[in-house]
Amino acid sequence: MRSRRFAPLWMGVLLLLGVAAAPAQKISDNLVVHQLDNGMMFLIYPREGAPVFSTVITFDVGGSDEQLGQTGIAHMFEHMAFKGTPKIGTNDYEAEKAIMAEMDVVEDEAQAELQKLEPNQERLDELRARLAELQEEQSQYIVKDEFDAIYTQAGGTGLNASTGWDATNYYISLPSNKLELWFWMESERAKHPVLREFYSERDVVVEERRMRTDNDPDGKMFEVFSSVLYDAHPYGQPIIGWPTDVRNLTTEMAREFRAERYGPKAAVAAIVGDVDPDEVIALAEKYFADWDAPGKPHRVPTKEPVKNGERRIELQSDAQPKMYIGWNKPGIPTREDAAFSLLDSIISYGRSSRLMKKLVLEDHMASEIYSFIGPGSKYDNAFIIGFSPLPPYTIFDVEQAVYEELDRIAEEGVTEREIEKVLNQYDAYNLRGLRSNNGLARRLASSYTLYKDPYAIEKELELLRSITPEEIQQVVKEYLTPERRVVVYRTGESETAEGQADGMEAMQ
Repeated sequence: MRSRRFAPLWMGVLLLLGVAAAPAQKISDNLVVHQLDNGMMFLIYPREGAPVFSTVITFDVGGSDEQLGQTGIAHMFEHMAFKGTPKIGTNDYEAEKAIMAEMDVVEDEAQAELQKLEPNQERLDELRARLAELQEEQSQYIVKDEFDAIYTQAGGTGLNASTGWDATNYYISLPSNKLELWFWMESERAKHPVLREFYSERDVVVEERRMRTDNDPDGKMFEVFSSVLYDAHPYGQPIIGWPTDVRNLTTEMAREFRAERYGPKAAVAAIVGDVDPDEVIALAEKYFADWDAPGKPHRVPTKEPVKNGERRIELQSDAQPKMYIGWNKPGIPTREDAAFSLLDSIISYGRSSRLMKKLVLEDHMASEIYSFIGPGSKYDNAFIIGFSPLPPYTIFDVEQAVYEELDRIAEEGVTEREIEKVLNQYDAYNLRGLRSNNGLARRLASSYTLYKDPYAIEKELELLRSITPEEIQQVVKEYLTPERRVVVYRTGESETAEGQADGMEAMQ
């Protein structure tokens, strides 16, 4: 979990804007923007080169859109999107439909039983057995992985998807002569999704959660950290969902969620590569203009309350000692957020960054140290520092050293030279990143989803370059205070109770 993982927005903005340094290559000069009457946005960036193109469809729907009791449902939809449609993934959809309808009846009865004060376990076992029989019966009509197979046979690469707190994304790269195939495939699953294998896939997600969170010390630690960092805002909920929520998801819940959230108004498609914009627009009108689903983006109105005292959680684990320290902060498009983005790189990006240089390379106190902004970008988020100590130092020794460096910035500020160096690093990163059709498509789609402005990426660089050393110093003073911070740590086997007490006493 490195710092760049949670800085996609600024990296994305800068990646694109690195090109803006050369006027003839400004993104806005070559970007074709087309919005359908139903609200779906298309961002088309033609470029000469290999006869291929990359696409990203981003839906403004993520984990932060879920309500308690249904956490993980956006991630479930990501899985369902690969299960096909009435035309893809089946050899007899009508036969399947009847079986799936009976499955829903059985599952509804099971859910009703579970809601009773004293569920009848014998009846639940009967219902589970019946559901398994129906799944077996349906399997004879399913053409496994046909969605994937069609793309693969067409020369597609990188077929994938991801779900975050803010959005859900679908990726693929294809030969240029398969453009219309892409439109047909994506319009099919957008307009006609089938909740095929929903209940067996629910079990797959439960297992995925067990492997990546419940049985993974780092995954579990970050889940706890996020839940302590947020009292009220859904950023504190796990994207994959709480275990009991996932186990109890039903197709009815999924259909209701889709009806509210998924539709052309929530979708943006970015297409980058060897394509003709006029052809793209014509195909967009042909395949997506009739998509009339009512789902649209929603804003979560809840603001995270300001904390008035440090929260400190120790996790019992034999895994490598580790600590996360986090402070809630303003999100985009504020000057404070831009200042934090620069601070992030000044203290932990590269060998000459402050914490990396002092604690890892010079004093050998930590094996790794990083900072990032997260967990999402759509709402007010958090500035987070993580590290693992190197013996003989404890996590409390490193923690104290981190606070001393932040205190130094609060008192003395940062230099113009440090800011310029960070901006130069971004520029170099940008030039490299622009070579990738897929990377550019991702940045275009994510930037539009956050700002609802196709050209926001160019405005963001202006904001970043306008940030002063005094503003960075001010956000450290105002937000990175003891009473606002959340600390979650595990000491591992090497830490003794006496050592922990000594370390904590030293910081008081």
